Amino acid sequence: MFQNSIWLLGNGEDINFWNDNWCGTPLSDTFNIPDQIKQSLSSKVSDYIFNGQWNLPCQLTHQFSNLSFLVQQITIPNEPSNDKLLWKHTDTGELNLSDAYRFKLQQFQDLHWAKLIWNPDIPPSKSCLAWRLMHNKVPTDENLMLRGCALPSMCSLCNKNVESSFHIFFECNNSKQSSSNSIRDFIVLKHFKVSIHPPKIPLLKEVLWQPPLVNWIKCNIDGAAKGNPGIAACGGVFRNSDANFIFCFAEPLGFASSYQAELCAAMTAIEIAHTRNWHNLWLETDSTLVVLAFKNSNTKVAWNLRNRWHNAILAGSP
Repeated sequence: MFQNSIWLLGNGEDINFWNDNWCGTPLSDTFNIPDQIKQSLSSKVSDYIFNGQWNLPCQLTHQFSNLSFLVQQITIPNEPSNDKLLWKHTDTGELNLSDAYRFKLQQFQDLHWAKLIWNPDIPPSKSCLAWRLMHNKVPTDENLMLRGCALPSMCSLCNKNVESSFHIFFECNNSKQSSSNSIRDFIVLKHFKVSIHPPKIPLLKEVLWQPPLVNWIKCNIDGAAKGNPGIAACGGVFRNSDANFIFCFAEPLGFASSYQAELCAAMTAIEIAHTRNWHNLWLETDSTLVVLAFKNSNTKVAWNLRNRWHNAILAGSP
């Protein structure tokens, strides 16, 4: 369990700088420090923080060239708080029974035929039947007899053979003829790229952009992920009361969810406005979840964004 946990930085007094996992992997493992030396490394993360900023000795940065980059990726909270040990495979950092089950489930071997069955072109009822067939879970007479049910068995389609999954779907002439016709039609339609389920007619909606008040700056932000989670990015555009362009940003985020991408867009916009002393900022987003996160301070954002989020809220407060 400890190997799948990570420290969320607070004051840094409970985190071993070298041996604890607070940067993604323990720094002692990243820099291949021998085991006999690891035991003597007792410095805390708080030893390298001064006035809310990272303060690494020059000797360390010279000896470990990548150390400064790794450490700078971790946000120091502006408000004092305690360090927290979190489960790194959930957004909240909390671990319950269902999360543990899903984590163990990921360790099972992927089935190559799963994507063929769970396909948007195939009705879910048929996908479920195919899944049960692949796992031999179809309630045929043969399976019922294996479970202790004593009954005579005969295929109700051909009235010749014992009713088994293999016979019904692969041997029985009646079912073979009907299923082969359906599959042939399906293959032809897919070959000519004919959609089995035609898309819905798009709903056109008029959107009006309203400029901010005088001495205000408005930033329109957006974030997206291909796959949710998947490769994500975010961006934003700043304009003044005359609707003139002032500044913009766009940044890749690596692997993230759409919600995390929207949050990163909001945080980046606030950080830019704070750096440029734009105190009157109007932030506009189409994400209801981001709006709720602003309204409710108890909303738990993803643990890897939590310190940055709290800092952004403080920076944006009057």
